[in-house]
Amino acid sequence: MPTLDPTLTARLNQLVVRHSQFEAAYAAIDEVVREADLYADKSLLPLIGPSRAGKSRLLETYLDALYPQDLDAQAPRSVRHVTMPTSSSRPRRAALMKLQHALGHPFFAVGDEDAMLIRLVPMLQSLNVKVLLVDELQRCVSPRGQINYDVADLFTVLLDEAKVTIVAAGLENSANVLEANNQLTNRCLQAVRLPRFDWIDPPSRAEFMGLVDAFSESLAPLRLPGCDDEADYFRWFVACGGLVGHLHKIFRKLLVQLEQAKRMKVTLEDLDAAHRAAVYYRGAKLRPFARDFATEDEVTGLTYAARIGERLDPPDAPLPQDSSTRPRGKSGGACRQGAAA
Repeated sequence: MPTLDPTLTARLNQLVVRHSQFEAAYAAIDEVVREADLYADKSLLPLIGPSRAGKSRLLETYLDALYPQDLDAQAPRSVRHVTMPTSSSRPRRAALMKLQHALGHPFFAVGDEDAMLIRLVPMLQSLNVKVLLVDELQRCVSPRGQINYDVADLFTVLLDEAKVTIVAAGLENSANVLEANNQLTNRCLQAVRLPRFDWIDPPSRAEFMGLVDAFSESLAPLRLPGCDDEADYFRWFVACGGLVGHLHKIFRKLLVQLEQAKRMKVTLEDLDAAHRAAVYYRGAKLRPFARDFATEDEVTGLTYAARIGERLDPPDAPLPQDSSTRPRGKSGGACRQGAAA
């Protein structure tokens, strides 16, 4: 009985399919990094897209290309990466601590916020940091839409005083952070987007089908059910909602199940089980890999797909307020919530 190829897990873990939107966003980041040292006036490039669209993987891929694993650990790195923290009580302090920790400061938690900021600017300059890749920007917005104004102000300080260019990745509501401060808004470049694939749009549909093929080919000699026409690819689209991260999750679950079954041939029943285990969905779950799934009913399938990965925002979320006019005092200042979307 054939057993699962042990290299498949590593191959899937390292797999990056560079579709056109990925390539466009990669090129935009590279352009910003290359011009970071040319001009005194620094800019912020927003990278916006839904969860599981590949934003974090894009930043990781760019850094891996810039600084390969065999590079000397002591080699200078002018591009640094930091993930915004989640903090409901002192979000600005948490952000300052995370930034210092990312730069290797041994006493990143020492001092008050003013002392941390005073320490951070010359630290960035002494390390010759030119670009910060900031991930999870939506953590500066609470689930009810409250904006962390002090963290937005911090980005302005980094641009103006530390003279670093920023690439900031986040969900759609990250735009509220960038628009919370006029100075920050005026330093933003046009946002680059990593959207869902769109089944209705023929070029996007063709790219999605190529994505499924790339996953299948990278996992050879795994024997997946063939995709003979668009109806077969439609099953995959409905299963992952057009999001590459959910496609990856389905394949991860599939490999676990095949390892337990000790076989390399994949059936629709295997894909159905992997999908049901991998993709979270509220309410009744459609089963696109079931043999009786109506591939011709695109309306039902696309309605289901569009809800995968979507969050139901609470009603009556407040509109963004400019930091120059927001109230100060007991009720003002930083937002008291910075939970992840």
